[in-house]
Amino acid sequence: MLPAARGIRPVLSKALKFLFYSASTDPEITRFVDFDSPQKATAGKSHYELFRGWLVFNLLNNNHLVDNSLKYFELSKKFLGLSATERLLKATVFGQFAGGLNERECRRVVRKLADAGVSSIWNYSTEKDLDDVDEVRTEACLAKQDKGFQEVTNKYLKCIKMSADCNGDRGLRLAAVKFTPIVNPQLAMKLNGMLVVSQSVFDQLASKDAVLTDRTISMDTLRKELPALLERGCLEADSGGVSAVQWNQHFSIAGNINRFRLLKKKASVSPDVLSLSSLEMKQINGFLDKLDSIGKCARDHGVRVLVDAEQTYFQRLFDHLVLHHLTPGYNSEGVVIYNTLQAYLKSSMETLMMSLATAASYGVHCGIKLVRGAYMKQERQLARSKGHSETVLPTKQATDDNYNSCLSHLLEQVPNLDLSVIVGSHNQDSIQLAINKMNEFKLSKTDGRVAFGQLLGMGDHLTYPLASAGYLVNKVIAYGTLDDVVPFLSRRAQENRSLMANADREREIYKLELKRRFSSN
Repeated sequence: MLPAARGIRPVLSKALKFLFYSASTDPEITRFVDFDSPQKATAGKSHYELFRGWLVFNLLNNNHLVDNSLKYFELSKKFLGLSATERLLKATVFGQFAGGLNERECRRVVRKLADAGVSSIWNYSTEKDLDDVDEVRTEACLAKQDKGFQEVTNKYLKCIKMSADCNGDRGLRLAAVKFTPIVNPQLAMKLNGMLVVSQSVFDQLASKDAVLTDRTISMDTLRKELPALLERGCLEADSGGVSAVQWNQHFSIAGNINRFRLLKKKASVSPDVLSLSSLEMKQINGFLDKLDSIGKCARDHGVRVLVDAEQTYFQRLFDHLVLHHLTPGYNSEGVVIYNTLQAYLKSSMETLMMSLATAASYGVHCGIKLVRGAYMKQERQLARSKGHSETVLPTKQATDDNYNSCLSHLLEQVPNLDLSVIVGSHNQDSIQLAINKMNEFKLSKTDGRVAFGQLLGMGDHLTYPLASAGYLVNKVIAYGTLDDVVPFLSRRAQENRSLMANADREREIYKLELKRRFSSN
């Protein structure tokens, strides 16, 4: 390129930015957000924080270290001890991405974010899997487990109250919860399996010539194939048919769960799969009570709760409980509960459509947080071990395309539905798409129907320019013990590398700002 042409480019770039900024006097419309400024991305950070960020993102660039981070964490505790490991992690990864070990440490981070116009999503970061909790076999075991689940629930309630207290009146008041730490995972997988059976029976009997939300089972088919459902008054006999939404309302975990046994005639599974013991029923009731305590606390304190997504062998159950228990119970006056959709799943658009249809059926508001997903490696390993087809999309590009398709559909529906969306993304193209859609459909930056979210310490080149331009933007404040938070951070590091590939960009931003600061001294 000629020297003169190189000199023209920055002038032309500034001119284009001026034109975009000046294209409208409407404060709700910003056609251009400057995501290329290291100064904006690192505003308020000390020299130490800049160096730490540069170091951490260099570490994230090492795939071996990211993939084996949990193993090295355990080795560090074994050979260095917990105290030394804590100091090491606070100086690196934990210090970059976590709010702290407790609520007191988090308050300092939250206040600093609020000064920059960024709200906080309080997230007590613990999660469980199938191997982490024993199966309940006795009343004593049930009581002991329930005590642990209640302790985590109390932490969630504290997060909600802290969000109400610390976020104040600026932006949104948000808190995040996961379900696996407050329910026995083996029971959750069994309930998930019951819902899979229920869906398979619906698929067998329903019309095949429409998308899931429009498909129905005719009454003639029900009389022939499942007469017990009509004889026991489970379904209305005078309707024109039963839709997928109506079917799921009738076969609800939070409703008359004994109805699942009526499906055994058409289900190719053992009848035991569709029945529950008295101990299991007690666990379910205890779990529902905890969900209600979360919903009530959030509603009473004016906080919105984001229910995080988890592994597919739990996710149908958790989606079901959000759609058929929490959403109708707490979203009647506005959005209190958000469900999370993972765009790397092949089923994500179908889940999105069912979520909108279900909320409309109940006549309540729908809240959806859209993310790419955090369990890709685990999901693929599980599919290979079971010999199943993979539930996740095959490539990063396919995930990006699906995310943007889901995002476009959601934002196009915001003007027409009682719908609120959290754009959970560290991908600049997706963020720009959201901005463009908000401008196209004249969606407010500040009324809470559309907001953005990134993890603390990640995607700052998106977060702070968005806040500066007047958008509602939030940081996830992960906190808790090292044993709780490190697995959470490890999974997100893998997600960032495999789905968003932003580590190079983040590292460069920190390096450029360090060079600017030291060259100006």
